[in-house]
Amino acid sequence: MKVTHALPLAALALALLGSSGFAQTAPVVFGLTQTYLPTQFTAGNGVGQAVTVADDMTIDGFGFYLEQRGGGDVDFFILNQTTGQTIVDPTGVSTVASPKQWDNLDFNTPLALTGGDTYIFGVYGDNLMTVGTQPQATSTSDGLGVGASYDFTGTTNTGSAANEVGLRIYSNDPPDAPEPSSLLLLGTGILAAAGVVRKRLTS
Repeated sequence: MKVTHALPLAALALALLGSSGFAQTAPVVFGLTQTYLPTQFTAGNGVGQAVTVADDMTIDGFGFYLEQRGGGDVDFFILNQTTGQTIVDPTGVSTVASPKQWDNLDFNTPLALTGGDTYIFGVYGDNLMTVGTQPQATSTSDGLGVGASYDFTGTTNTGSAANEVGLRIYSNDPPDAPEPSSLLLLGTGILAAAGVVRKRLTS
């Protein structure tokens, strides 16, 4: 699968790669998988899954579990629900007619997410699209959390959806390294503890 066209990004002028597998090789830091209920959406309509972000981080891509009648393109987008901004404009990703598979949108340049904000990862199609919803398995890391899900017409939120959406987010962003002062305190504590043990052994 590949990204067949890329529209300009609203907040960050990111160049989008084809689905050459870059995001897929990055760790899954957010996963709503083993979707139980296939939900259909008519042309121009779709769904979005909100994700809360605890700390500043970057992501390398995201994907949905879906299929579309006749194949062709579906459009992926990201909205910052906190600020109301569109940070990834609708971008075409090719998909298959059947069976459902994980289709991913990969970024050349990692996309920055702001800690404390909530983001909606959305998708809509240009034909009858079926998306995996009601996931049975949840895995999150890097301070990401599961928010609400919403129905969409294009990028317009039309209200709460009935079920959570099958969604994966990929990131190579490593956890924050301890600050030097923290390491110094840790080292001091270890040395102090060693001194206490030595004193007891020699007394």
